Amino acid sequence: MVLTDFNTDESEITARGSHMRGALKTIARALVETTYGFESSDKPRTIERNRKLVLTLKEGSAFVFRKRGATVEDHVGLYENKIIQKVVNQMWFKNKHDDGVAFVEHYHPFPAVGLALVLTAVRFALELHNNN
Repeated sequence: MVLTDFNTDESEITARGSHMRGALKTIARALVETTYGFESSDKPRTIERNRKLVLTLKEGSAFVFRKRGATVEDHVGLYENKIIQKVVNQMWFKNKHDDGVAFVEHYHPFPAVGLALVLTAVRFALELHNNN
């Protein structure tokens, strides 16, 4: 989504933000399943496995690490999990018209608020697997 009209009112900005958050959640949902190995099934055993995986990933924010260890202290690579870069790429750098490419000065370095938004979307997607 590229903002081209800078003479917008607040409601237009809010609407665009809502669209962006929705798109981000959609991207995160798709990537969470494949990245972390969730299975889609109505079988109680699969549902329980997914719930346990969610708990493991949420404990100590393990989902943000490149490699999860046996304990929180053993995790390696804070904020280096591949899902973070995949979500960022699909959301802001997928093509030459995306914001990250069109407004490179705002995305290099990548803003902390953007990282927080990505992590929130991933955690939300994890919660969806916890509730199925």
